[in-house]
Amino acid sequence: MSQAPLIQQTMLNLLSKDRIVDAAGLRAAIDALSTLAATGLRALVEQLLSTPEVFAYVISGISDILLSAPPALTLTVWDRCDDLISQIMSNFPTKSQEYHSSLASKVLDSLSMYFLALPVESLPTEVSRDISRNRGFIEGALPVLCELNTMTFANENSFEEDINLYDVDPDDGFIKLKVSQKTRKRNRQKPRATINTALFVKLGVTVPHTSEAATLLTIAILVELKEILSFYFSLLRRTELAGDIKALLFSNAGESAKNVSPEVSSTEVVESPAQRPSAYPMVQPMKAALYFDNADGFGEWRILISTEGYKNLREYRRADEKIFRIIVKKIKQLSNGHFSDDNQKRLNGPDAGIPIHEAKMTRDLRLVYQVDCVPDHDGESERQVIKVYGIYTHAQLDRIWDALGSHLARKGREYRRR
Repeated sequence: MSQAPLIQQTMLNLLSKDRIVDAAGLRAAIDALSTLAATGLRALVEQLLSTPEVFAYVISGISDILLSAPPALTLTVWDRCDDLISQIMSNFPTKSQEYHSSLASKVLDSLSMYFLALPVESLPTEVSRDISRNRGFIEGALPVLCELNTMTFANENSFEEDINLYDVDPDDGFIKLKVSQKTRKRNRQKPRATINTALFVKLGVTVPHTSEAATLLTIAILVELKEILSFYFSLLRRTELAGDIKALLFSNAGESAKNVSPEVSSTEVVESPAQRPSAYPMVQPMKAALYFDNADGFGEWRILISTEGYKNLREYRRADEKIFRIIVKKIKQLSNGHFSDDNQKRLNGPDAGIPIHEAKMTRDLRLVYQVDCVPDHDGESERQVIKVYGIYTHAQLDRIWDALGSHLARKGREYRRR
C-alpha cells in the first residue's frame, strides 16, 4: 500500500492550528512544506488556506521577526514561497467556467477576508479603501462570471466558444481582436436566456448583448481579479505589517501581544482559548441567507463572524439544532441593536482597554463579540459593526480577553475613541 496518503496526513497535522502554538511548532510546520509540496500545488495551498494566518506568514517572508532570529540575520520563511506565488499567478484562469473551482479563486477569497481583519491604522487610507473595494468586487465577480458562462446568443451554443478569437495577454491586460465581419454580424443578437441583470448592476458593468461583448467582459473581470491577487501578495511583503501578521498567527493572545515589537504596528488579535479566528464573513440582511436559513429578522447592524465563530455555527447546526437556533436568535438581536444587560456584559476588566462583551444564550453558553469600526464597501466612510469572535462555554472565558482588549487598545487614541 502506498505511503503517500499517510505522509500527506502527517504533513497536514503539522500545519494544523493545534500544532502551531509557538515558534518550535511553526518551524516544524514550515519544514514540512517541501514534503507536502511534492504531493502537488493544490494540496499544499488548500491546506495552508485552512489556516489563513499560516498562508499569509509563508508568503510574507518575515521569519526574522516572527521567529526571534538575530536582527542581523534575515531568514527565508520557505525557500519556495516565490515559486508558489509564481505558480498561482501563472495558473490564473482565463475562462469564466474555470474561475469558480480554481485555486486562485480560493486564495483571493481567503486573502480578501484576511486583510479585513487587519486594523485600519496599520495601513494607508487609500490601501484600506482598496481592500474594502476589492472584497466587494470579488464577491460580485463570481456570480457575474457564472451568469456569463450560461449566457447563449442566437445561432451560438455559448460565447466561450469565441474566446479563441482573441489574443489575450492577461499580464498586461491588452486584448487584440481578430474577429471577422461575419462573426460580428452574427453576434449582434440579444441573449436568449433570462439573466439576472441586478448582478451586473451591482458589479458596475453593462449586460453584454453579443458574444463578443460577453467575452470582453469576462476577460476584463478576470484581469481585474488577477491584479487584485497580485496586490494582496505584494501587501503581504510590506514590512510594516510584520507585527500584524504575527499577532494574527499565534494562538495565544497574551503571547502575541507580549511578543509584538513596540516599533511594529500593533494589530487586532482575534483569539480564542484554543484557536484564533482569522477572517470575518459579513452577515448583512441581504446576505444572511448565505449563512442561515433566511434573512428574516436581521437588523441594520452589520455582523462580522470570525472563522472560528463560523466554525462554531456549523458545528452546532449539525450537532444541536435547538442550540443553533438560540445562537442565531442572539445574533439577530445584536444586529437589531438590542444591547440588554444579558446581551452586553463586559468580559474583560475596565482597565483592559477596548471592551470585549459576552451575550448570554443558555446557562453555560456565551457569544463573545466586540463593537468595532470598519471601512464601508465604498471605502469612503466607516461604519460600526459587531465582530463575533465565537461561541464559548462559561469555563472557557478566562483572562485571554483582557490581553486581547489591552492589545486592541494599542491601536491608538483614535481607535479607542471610535
